[in-house]
Amino acid sequence: MSFIDGNFYPCLILRPSTAIKEGLVVYVFHKNLETEVPSRNLIGNMRCLMHCNVSYTDENGNTGDGFVRAVNCSEDGQPLNFFVCGQKDSKWVALPFLFLTREQAEDFIVIKMTMITVLILLASVAYSQSADNQIVRARLESCPGCSLNRLPEVRAFVYDDIPKYENVEWKKISGAPPELIFLNEADEELERYFLSKLNRDECNQLLQSKGFKLKENAKEL
Repeated sequence: MSFIDGNFYPCLILRPSTAIKEGLVVYVFHKNLETEVPSRNLIGNMRCLMHCNVSYTDENGNTGDGFVRAVNCSEDGQPLNFFVCGQKDSKWVALPFLFLTREQAEDFIVIKMTMITVLILLASVAYSQSADNQIVRARLESCPGCSLNRLPEVRAFVYDDIPKYENVEWKKISGAPPELIFLNEADEELERYFLSKLNRDECNQLLQSKGFKLKENAKEL
């Protein structure tokens, strides 16, 4: 591949060196570069080539126009060194970068796409795990009488307070002691609390501590 024939690839990847910290950050050059006729001036064993017009992106995401110059080319036209030049604070700066071949660029793209895919999968898994561990509804299970009749505080909570909450239901189970169960979106149990030793206020505090709120039309407790 030769710089002289303008054979730039659709995804010519440039990897900036550490010297770029004080200058512009160049991400990707595209194929549509205007290649000027190279200079044939020889300086020692080095051949200097004319520049190609390019667009660049600085560290703040701002784009601009600049040019790329190749120097120190071998006799067969292979570029050994490149510099990208762009304006920063009204001054032209030259920044070295590393040139990648087509194969390297393609490998880079594959790696980049693979990393993006992995990141998306990790984000999906994290979101799924977060959703699985998120309390979205509650269910109170108890006998409608029996044990509730012996727990007046809990009975008042079940009959008078539970209907005022959003996403809270009462499941009547014959002979069951009063329990408050917190569920996720898939209706899977996350936490379970026995209410027999709690008073009415403590039952409400438990429910509210999990993020449950009263219905809009509900009166205060």
